[in-house]
Amino acid sequence: MEPNWDWIESSALHQKISIEGMEIYWEKYGEGPEVLLFIAGFLEDISSVFHPLWEKMYSKQFTLVGIDLPGYGHSRPPNRDFSMEDSIYDRDARVARELMKELGYEKFSVVAHKSGCIPAILLACNCPDVVDTVIMVSPPTTVDDRTVAATKYLTNLDVWEEETRTYLLRRYGRAYVEEVLKGRAKSVEIEGSTQKLLTKLKDKCKTYKAPTLVIKETKDDSVPPKDAYGILESIPNLRFHTVKGGQQSHLTFLKELVEVVEDFLWV
Repeated sequence: MEPNWDWIESSALHQKISIEGMEIYWEKYGEGPEVLLFIAGFLEDISSVFHPLWEKMYSKQFTLVGIDLPGYGHSRPPNRDFSMEDSIYDRDARVARELMKELGYEKFSVVAHKSGCIPAILLACNCPDVVDTVIMVSPPTTVDDRTVAATKYLTNLDVWEEETRTYLLRRYGRAYVEEVLKGRAKSVEIEGSTQKLLTKLKDKCKTYKAPTLVIKETKDDSVPPKDAYGILESIPNLRFHTVKGGQQSHLTFLKELVEVVEDFLWV
């Protein structure tokens, strides 16, 4: 069942803004001095990923801004085009930066989930004097043969958990979901053979200086533990927090997640 977020509908701003010829959806909740930009991952959107987290955060301390990246959530059109290879993440980072600039925020921190961590890293690299801190929840890692095989397997919607599949089909429709799944699988296959994106991120991290927290759950089988640091090894000022017994979804450990995030930001 899709959760009811009446509280956010009545309390948050939610609008669209034109960036690079695209209508980008964003939301803002709270008026606190600490500004946070939230970036969701693959086929994710603000409501499904971040509303549960926002509900538990201290709104008097934080201003919470969420963005639906191009091709996801309410930011369609355009469709998500993975044939752009790694440049799609460059566009994500540019769009996120432009949104915050249009909203008047010249300094902020970033909270990102799964593949949303890639534009978060690029944003911190491209704008080191703008991004204060970065928090990554379940970031992606080096693509290997297992990743390629798993991504291909997940192009079949019938193998997805029923609740997730139902939400995606309601949000996007089967044709679009299958199109994006196949596009991502091809992109991951290319990355597995070239490591082009990983190499680029490592090179870009020469300008990275934001203190960074990585939150990883021990039961996330989609990212093998021994590979958990591949994409992050070039990031300085890095701290890890492991959620013991956490399931793959961050929604299964919301209380601990909020505590860890707020503690890190308030240090």
